Amino acid sequence: MLIRSQRLVVTGEEFTEPMTTAIAKSHCRIDSSDEDTYLVDIITRARQESEGLCGRRFGSQSWRLTFDAFDSVKLIGCGSILEITKVQYRIADGAWVDISPSQYELISTAPAKINFFSSFSNPAAVEFSEKLRVDLKCGDPLDGGARSWNLLRIASLFENRDTPPEPSEFMTHLLDAQRITLF
Repeated sequence: MLIRSQRLVVTGEEFTEPMTTAIAKSHCRIDSSDEDTYLVDIITRARQESEGLCGRRFGSQSWRLTFDAFDSVKLIGCGSILEITKVQYRIADGAWVDISPSQYELISTAPAKINFFSSFSNPAAVEFSEKLRVDLKCGDPLDGGARSWNLLRIASLFENRDTPPEPSEFMTHLLDAQRITLF
């Protein structure tokens, strides 16, 4: 099954980085605010790198995943699902139709998945590549090894801004407990 995902932008809902600038500044021993803009950028970069390595999201984030079929709807790359806000399917004219939460269940494994109940009948086939979409909120706390990894990565990116090194093997192992393994 082909899986596409993109960030879902919801009006009035802002993402807050789970790693604060104050914590990063303290870790890097930065006393002034001269570097704050750069520091915010590398905090985001470090979080995104750790998310990619772990297959999960840190902090509360809103996403839309779209699928080309209804079978085996795995919510890959999300981590812990906080809430499914909407599940929809596409009809022949291209419009999206809501699927009632009474028609499916969220299986909170890692990765999570959606199972449709037997009372739900798959809609008629349509000629669109995106047939099903799921809007959700997901995220995990940035703690333990993931927090340590992010602090070390931020410090490394800050100190080596011209040629940032790849994370060391030691750093990479800090994320082992947070990784989602796909079978």
